[in-house]
Amino acid sequence: MTRVIGRIKAVAHQVASASAEISTSTADLSQRTEEQAAGLEETSSSMEEISITVRRNAENARQANQSASSTRQVADRGGQNAATAKTLENQSRAMNDRVAVFLIDDVPAAGAPRRGVSGPARKMQTALAVAVNVD
Repeated sequence: MTRVIGRIKAVAHQVASASAEISTSTADLSQRTEEQAAGLEETSSSMEEISITVRRNAENARQANQSASSTRQVADRGGQNAATAKTLENQSRAMNDRVAVFLIDDVPAAGAPRRGVSGPARKMQTALAVAVNVD
């Protein structure tokens, strides 16, 4: 019986020792779990900040694209306007050349329109001859 009691005491001591080790391990595990949870919380917060930054960058890129498109359209219209202005300038020069030829061919002297021209045509012919000083 003493032996049995001795054995029971030894087993009880081993159980107590194992329980202490388990308790220490559980405390260590709990601390590491808390540290990981804090790390995950920081990571989650960082990911949220990154997500917000990515959304802002995407919006800024969309606005920049829209602005570039508008600028391209304005530049295209400017190029078209320049081409139109050049065409009008060329047409104006050609018209001026034709008017000068008309005046030189059809007006014998400044202020003296051709015979047979009357009414508004005569007034216009006289005015044009005077305006360009055709002699």
